[in-house]
Amino acid sequence: PVMQQAFVLGQSLCSVCNDPKSSSSLQSSVTAAVSGATSAAAAATSFPTAATARPYADALALLHAYAAAALSVPPVEPAEMRCSDVQQRAEGGSNAKQVVPVEFFSEDFQPMNATVMGIFEKEGKCPDLTISRLSHWLDVVEVELLGEISQRSWEFFDALSTLEKLRGQANDICTQLGIIQRWISSTDSGTVLASLQVPILCNRRSHLRMVLHKLKLISTVQQTESAVQSLLHTRDYTGALNLIAHSQYLLTSSLHGVQSLKFMRMQLSKLEGRINNQMQQEFVQEAFGDFGPDTDVRASIAPLIAGLLRIQSLQNALHTYREKMITQMSSQLALRESAIKDESELATLPHEEFMVLLQNHVFQNLFNYLAMVKQVTDVVLDAVSRSSTSPVGNASEPWQAAMVKEASSSVPIALSTAYQQHLTSLCRDTMAAACERAHALCCNFFKLRADAHSRLGGAEFGVLYKVTTGFITRSEETVEKPCTSLRPTLVAQCKAFLDGFHARELKKVMLLLENENWSVALVPDQFQTIADALVAGMPDPNMQTDGSPKGGAVPAQIAVLRVGGSAFKVTSSVLMLIKSLFDYLQLLPAVPPLAPDVVSKIVTVLNSFNKRTHQLILGAEVTQLLNIKFITSKLLALTSQTLCAIIEIMPHLRKIMQSQLQASNHALLKQIDLSMADYVAHNQQLMNKFVAIVKERVQAHFGDTKAIAVWYFHHTEADGNATVSPSMSQLCKDISSLYRILSNYLPTDMLKTVFVKTMGMLNVELIEQFSKLDATLFSAVSAQRLTQDCEYLQATLQRFPNFEASDHALLQWAMAKQVPQAQPSPQQ
Repeated sequence: PVMQQAFVLGQSLCSVCNDPKSSSSLQSSVTAAVSGATSAAAAATSFPTAATARPYADALALLHAYAAAALSVPPVEPAEMRCSDVQQRAEGGSNAKQVVPVEFFSEDFQPMNATVMGIFEKEGKCPDLTISRLSHWLDVVEVELLGEISQRSWEFFDALSTLEKLRGQANDICTQLGIIQRWISSTDSGTVLASLQVPILCNRRSHLRMVLHKLKLISTVQQTESAVQSLLHTRDYTGALNLIAHSQYLLTSSLHGVQSLKFMRMQLSKLEGRINNQMQQEFVQEAFGDFGPDTDVRASIAPLIAGLLRIQSLQNALHTYREKMITQMSSQLALRESAIKDESELATLPHEEFMVLLQNHVFQNLFNYLAMVKQVTDVVLDAVSRSSTSPVGNASEPWQAAMVKEASSSVPIALSTAYQQHLTSLCRDTMAAACERAHALCCNFFKLRADAHSRLGGAEFGVLYKVTTGFITRSEETVEKPCTSLRPTLVAQCKAFLDGFHARELKKVMLLLENENWSVALVPDQFQTIADALVAGMPDPNMQTDGSPKGGAVPAQIAVLRVGGSAFKVTSSVLMLIKSLFDYLQLLPAVPPLAPDVVSKIVTVLNSFNKRTHQLILGAEVTQLLNIKFITSKLLALTSQTLCAIIEIMPHLRKIMQSQLQASNHALLKQIDLSMADYVAHNQQLMNKFVAIVKERVQAHFGDTKAIAVWYFHHTEADGNATVSPSMSQLCKDISSLYRILSNYLPTDMLKTVFVKTMGMLNVELIEQFSKLDATLFSAVSAQRLTQDCEYLQATLQRFPNFEASDHALLQWAMAKQVPQAQPSPQQ
């Protein structure tokens, strides 16, 4: 028992010593006392007497004294103690680390580790010394660890004291809570429970009302299908869809979780899908129901459009409508009602019958079809622009009326801007597709008739072009968008027609020119009317393409063609040329796209006529055609008048073409100017040809110098009183004959110009011929005869009407030859 008490006391004192709050001196004293008590206790065990137990008692008393002192001494501040202990531990730890290898302080220290065993091998081969050193190092490490533990023991004591305070506060709170609970329980039993009866009854009534409302909603939703069927019978698709949408809304909100209605949403979705398909089918059927321009489809398709907008399925119906429209448009044409059976019959159909078919059946039916498409798309666009629900129809039952009213007010149509733009674009594309399809069908007709159209006359093709462009314009205005199918085909056929028309006209003019008899043609009144129309600057709209006036009257004929204020004797080929030019000019206003090409074709015809005329007359090819020996002056004069008539018309042609051409194409008029210059040059060559004819007569009559010398130098009595040489007399007869011929064709100014040039040529040529005579043989008689010939020539020219011979060079030259008569020599 004594040893147990000593041990217990020792343990208590050791805990005091280990307390970080106690001082270092007290811990040293207690440690010494404990050691002494332990020694005394060990000694007391061997002496059972009182004397031997005395030291033990004294040691215990000393321990009690130290324990009392420990309780009375204030504890050292943890921070100070911590600093001193840390310093001591640090000094001891540093000493220990200097003695013990650092591997012994690692966290994963193992005695049998290879590193540790290597340290022992370095120390020596003695096992006892190694074991002793290992034991010492382990003791040092253990002491160091105990020091570290002792250094952190004060934190445990702080936590222990804090925990005790926390437990005390928790006990106080629990006590207060118990008091409050008892007070509340007493208050509930006395006052509150009696006052809560009224709110409880009100809450119960509210819950019952909610249950009743849900039961009514369940009954209403269950009757949705019958209500939808009644609305569908009245074609109130919007009301039916609103009713379904409202029921769907109730199933997802107020009636969410009701087990008896868990399959109702799926049934309503299927019903909505069937209504959607039915509306799309009826929309397409109503849109194609009646094919006519006066049909009002708004009343029949407006409810369908509103319903399709309600479920945003209108785009699908429009796609179906567009596809069916494209595939069925050709069946709407009235060709099946005509006598045409196949394409070959259409290609060979007379033009008049084809025009009736084109205007009254093809174009009219296609335009009516486009008008119907326009009406349908306008109704759709109007509904889209409003973006609101259609009025819901009346219901037969009160519960249906209430349900419809609630559905209409709670589920409005809400179209997004993007969806509205998509529908608008789809409607415009539908109209454009209808127009393109109609134009494509017309293109097929025109392609089948391409050969027939290329053989039409100018007026016939002008009517065809006008009718076709009118249909193109009306259809494009209807769909408010240009189409690209028919217009290029029409332009291509216009060019093909112009090529064929030009080939026929050019061939006709050239053929008539080749077969020309080169005599003055009588000008019928209709050709004079054409010339007057050309001079007036506008082709006569009442003139037929064959050049005859309407009414079938017999035309009068005159011997000249009047162009403006001038009259020309022309050949029949010129009349045909003027008629062809008139037909070309009629194409300018009738077919405007051909205007630049028409100008080029007119220039080609004029140049070809001029070139071929030059070859026939000045090239003398006409001698072979007419089987004549040479080109006569009459033929030259008629040709000159022909060219002058064309030259007179050309400025008027240019003016008409300039008025019909665009400003950008006015450069083409330079071709007319060049062609006119060629005609003027050609006519000038003809004028020179008249002078050349006289020149040839001069050379023929005065080319033989010996014969001339006989008259002038070797005259005899047989010559009598003749005052003019035979050569000069014959030359003057030839000139007079030429004047009479030319005066019947050429105008006065041109005739005067020709003979002025002729007079100049005669002066030069006759002086040249007379100069060839031997001047030594001239006598007074010879000079007198020469002067008489020149005076006779001058007098002959002076007799021509409207002509005055102002050039007297020949006469002056002849008079200079008159010299005094020389005395005969003695030898003579």
